[in-house]
Amino acid sequence: MQRVAREVTGKKVPSGGYVCRRGEDVTRWIGVVDGLVKMSNLPPEGKLTTLTGVTTGEWFGEGSLLKDAPRRDDIMALRDRRIACMPRVTFNRLFSTNIGFNRFLCKYSKKSGVCGSRGGVTATDLGRLQSFGA
Repeated sequence: MQRVAREVTGKKVPSGGYVCRRGEDVTRWIGVVDGLVKMSNLPPEGKLTTLTGVTTGEWFGEGSLLKDAPRRDDIMALRDRRIACMPRVTFNRLFSTNIGFNRFLCKYSKKSGVCGSRGGVTATDLGRLQSFGA
């Protein structure tokens, strides 16, 4: 757990700022430390679609990390927000070596389509990661 905590970084995102953009390379798994961010998509037809809100304690982006695919959606902070960023290497290490982490992803993943339907991965804080024995 201490190693994971050292590797996860924090970032502040101002209101209206983008946490990440559609089409970007996915380099991290992202958790909302506090607040609410909006997940939306602007297709070529030009009609903005808000897909969901991701709130305090939820994580997102695991599907794109697992598929090694570009980000599918724009994620925007609705107010000043703090996010946590778990690097791809940390995510992949946990995914490859830790059955508890895999169970966590499958149990709580609603978004990625890897283990469920659209939504976010719920974890109230990094303390929940302790059960992985990381």
